[in-house]
Amino acid sequence: MREVEDGKSSCAERDFSGSLSLVYLLGCAMPPKFMTEKGYKGGLVSRIRNKYSRKRYIISTAQEIDKDFWTTVILSTRFFGLLPKSFRSPFTWVRNTKEEAHKVHWDIKRIVTEEPEWQWINSFPSPKPPGGYSEDAKEIFKEKLGFIPDD
Repeated sequence: MREVEDGKSSCAERDFSGSLSLVYLLGCAMPPKFMTEKGYKGGLVSRIRNKYSRKRYIISTAQEIDKDFWTTVILSTRFFGLLPKSFRSPFTWVRNTKEEAHKVHWDIKRIVTEEPEWQWINSFPSPKPPGGYSEDAKEIFKEKLGFIPDD
């Protein structure tokens, strides 16, 4: 058993051989960092809860496979916030670099966590990258949508 400081109080934590810790299950401390932010190959995955509606969401930022652009999406969840309800997101942001994509991820995470759902659309950043879409992004849009979205 060891003491864990979560910034508000200290709690006793036990490791149960590979399962989630008692502290995490009881909500006494913040969840492990690997479960909340780090994604695959430089991407980010955040599992969050809106403070007004208490609904859970997943925000995912990842580089498109073998492409030169990154996308960020919001997915509503089910089963205690562990599984997305659908893999089709009504909101998608495209960025050309990892740094821009991570900045958008953190902005969206703040908005989804701290603002009511009906105010999100007014606060979200532009879905289009500042320098315009990359060639790979244009190719994907033409293939899937039949056109390249404008301003």
